Amino acid sequence: AEFLVSRGFNEMMSNSLISDRFVNESAVADYASEENIQIVNPLSSDLNVLRQGLIFNGLEAIAYNQNRQHADLSLFEFGNVYKKAGEGFAENFRLALYLSGSTLPNNWRNPSTTYTFYDIKGEVMALLKRLGLAGKVKMEACESEVFEESVSYLLNNKTLVQVGWVNSTIHKQFGVREKVFFADFDWDAMLSALKPDQISYQELSKFP
Repeated sequence: AEFLVSRGFNEMMSNSLISDRFVNESAVADYASEENIQIVNPLSSDLNVLRQGLIFNGLEAIAYNQNRQHADLSLFEFGNVYKKAGEGFAENFRLALYLSGSTLPNNWRNPSTTYTFYDIKGEVMALLKRLGLAGKVKMEACESEVFEESVSYLLNNKTLVQVGWVNSTIHKQFGVREKVFFADFDWDAMLSALKPDQISYQELSKFP
């Protein structure tokens, strides 16, 4: 978290409970309504299932800020996601990065430029490099319906992160006007990849 803050990101924290309409209306293969974990006796229809992905909370936060004249956003969130898995349930810890709007405020000296795919890709690579994984991962095209265009970074055929820009149908569903660049890390897989190498020790010499 400290590394991301040092790069200009702001941390967000959101509720693990969302509305089932997010999944139903998004109509993407990544999130299926039959995999929603329903809450017994929910407090409201807006909090009746556990989230399958962090993207829904992120788009809500981006729309909220854009509607209050805060359109230039760089956000991150760590959190668990949940879904049905056969007869049981699956829980996964993830990290999401979001970039939307302009990189700098517009003024007479420095005209603003909007975020691009290369900005979010650069942030992903910076984090992978910080963790010592940049030289080990393999990049390939991603087939996720969450994104308009995207790539994945894999290690030993395990996807560590998907990065690209959000499908316009999904971000319009939340009333987001600007393009959203999104990176979705499987943080459990990242931690597994960071298992330390075997270290050997040798006794120091007793003589100068």
